[in-house]
Amino acid sequence: MTLRIGILSILLSLAVGCAGPIAKGPKYTPHKTLSKSEAIIYVYRPEANDGTTVCLKLLIHDQEKGCLNNLGFLKVRLKPGTYTITLQANAFMEPKILEFTEAFKGGKAYYFEYYFSNQGGRPPTEAVATKYIPILSGYHILLPKSENAAQSDLSILSESI
Repeated sequence: MTLRIGILSILLSLAVGCAGPIAKGPKYTPHKTLSKSEAIIYVYRPEANDGTTVCLKLLIHDQEKGCLNNLGFLKVRLKPGTYTITLQANAFMEPKILEFTEAFKGGKAYYFEYYFSNQGGRPPTEAVATKYIPILSGYHILLPKSENAAQSDLSILSESI
């Protein structure tokens, strides 16, 4: 019975073709120059119909920093150091979708684009985290982006608040 509930939960939270909640916060504005004592990470979700019907909780060392909605972004300021970053479905049984560990340097901004792809093939090799979902024949992908590419993507997005 528990296995059925778990499978149903995953199917519901990852159903293809259904848009989840849309970000409604302020539009993105570039950050100011950073001091060497802080780093900023941006995690963003530029698709409205990316195959996930819930917001994705952003966890840093298992502490929730917000819930990433469609067409939205989250911005987190950190002290320099190594952190484990997790995206977890905000749904029944809350399955972890993606997780990675990375060192962040002070004075820098880091950009990560989340998306789901069922277009066939393998995910990009530069992805920091991927997870294949056999039921949906696709991958959850978290891709690091250059500041220039991210600025263009972020310019049309709203903060997930």
